Amino acid sequence: MKPRARQSGVTLVELLVVMAIGSVLSGALLLTWFSLNNSYSFTTRSSNAQDFARDAVARMGRELRDAEPKGADLAIKYAANDEIVFTTTFNEQGNDSRLVEPVETRYWYYWDAARHVGRIYRSRGG
Repeated sequence: MKPRARQSGVTLVELLVVMAIGSVLSGALLLTWFSLNNSYSFTTRSSNAQDFARDAVARMGRELRDAEPKGADLAIKYAANDEIVFTTTFNEQGNDSRLVEPVETRYWYYWDAARHVGRIYRSRGG
């Protein structure tokens, strides 16, 4: 048989080389995609946490500015690094009237060392 002068097609070695290069490029693209996706997710969670913390501290500030003494007691009953207890009429209906009795409000910060998460808690009334 006579060899053909012009052969067409792809050899097995050429096909394997192209598949290996394609696999490396696909892997690099997927790793980049996963990295960007994780970065976006972290940024979104961090931003939401900062927004919630900002809102909590802003509300606490508004309540503290509205603190009023209850009877002969002081408006701020107790304050420490991670806790504050005070009386306020904030968010009470008709709180612009002197007839509304201030409610004891407590804010405290709790750090969960096992999960490395800190939270601000709030309770009202005794």
